[in-house]
Amino acid sequence: MGLQRGKTHLFSGHAQLPKGIPMQDHIQRTTALLEIDIEREIIVRASFMTVLPHTGEFLSSIAEGYDLSRGIEPLVREMEERAHVASIRAFTKAVEIAYQKYMDYKKALR
Repeated sequence: MGLQRGKTHLFSGHAQLPKGIPMQDHIQRTTALLEIDIEREIIVRASFMTVLPHTGEFLSSIAEGYDLSRGIEPLVREMEERAHVASIRAFTKAVEIAYQKYMDYKKALR
């Protein structure tokens, strides 16, 4: 089933990076952008503000296709289990914040 224009929504989350990691010399906060198909509750595209593109691409590959009807905890757990980087908690926090904005939006629709 292909996506139709107007069927997705973009949600963002931001989180402070931990002090003392090289990435913080370049950016203070990270951002997670989740493009979500509201009807299917699927993350169709995800991007992360990082210094090295590989990190963002890796995290995106984990998040894209995730079924949000399962809640956010399994996605956060998988990100933490597979990404062995000092800043992983900032990335997962940004995802949790974006997810909360998505849930608030869904609640407002009712």
